[in-house]
Amino acid sequence: MIRQLKTDFRYALYSRMLVGMLIFFFLAAILSFFLNYQSACFNYESYQRNMEFYEQAGNDIAAELNMGYSIYEDGTIENPLAYHHEMLCASLYSMESAYVISLLCESSLVFFPILASFFGLLWGSTEIKNRTLRHRVQRLGKYRSLWSRQLSGFLVLLLLFLLTIPFAFGVQAWFRNQFYMAVPIDSAEFLYTSRITVNYGKQLLFAAFVLLFYYEFGYTFGNLFKGNPISIVLVCVYVLFIPPLFAYDIANVMNNFAKNVFEFIGSFSLAGVLEASLLWGGLELAGLFALMLLCNTVLTNKRSAYV
Repeated sequence: MIRQLKTDFRYALYSRMLVGMLIFFFLAAILSFFLNYQSACFNYESYQRNMEFYEQAGNDIAAELNMGYSIYEDGTIENPLAYHHEMLCASLYSMESAYVISLLCESSLVFFPILASFFGLLWGSTEIKNRTLRHRVQRLGKYRSLWSRQLSGFLVLLLLFLLTIPFAFGVQAWFRNQFYMAVPIDSAEFLYTSRITVNYGKQLLFAAFVLLFYYEFGYTFGNLFKGNPISIVLVCVYVLFIPPLFAYDIANVMNNFAKNVFEFIGSFSLAGVLEASLLWGGLELAGLFALMLLCNTVLTNKRSAYV
């Protein structure tokens, strides 16, 4: 199987699929940190406007900041100066190197379902469309062929993710430099205290799980429909256009896990998350993943490799 994994990696490289997907991963990282930069600029401008208003009104700025703020059900903010000060503190912290991994993994909820599903579609149907499946089956047998193909696809995605991490540090540093060149502000005056215990290991594992789950989702549809364009349409419609519909919808369960792992103080946030049991949600995701594996196993067993 190791030999076949090497063959799959060489195919991904020589077919330019690896390079193409890496570009998409890099573009997703650039967009994530650009949105974070935009969010920081917006929070700075909002804070400055409120600061000028309070100063013109003769308010004691220090006292107002110490008072804190309240947000009512209708969205009205009591003491907006304190609110925008806290938002600016969070934005400045989100632009530090300590938050790079967190922001990149938070973006996994937005970009990884698209990237992993699309790659899974291609990876699951390539050998069928190219009529090379029979050669693989002759060497490995049906089941070893299936498992090696699925494993190599996930390893390619994991490699792309790992390559994106150092790139993200460089992108974040550039946007941070651009921000401080444009904004006259001393970040030491805006301290942020994290509300959760940040665990980078959990965040990376969460992002890897999102990759694995949606890769298997795309792979299953690609295998089921043999790369037919309808499979691309179905996956794209589900991933891009259908919001969480109920508490145990896949996306909503993912969001429930995410809010226990991330702070979401940068450009990404969770809105309208329906409460769901993490135990039952985890069992649901595990069951769906097992069902997709079973579906691919049955298809491999029933379908001829010589068509």
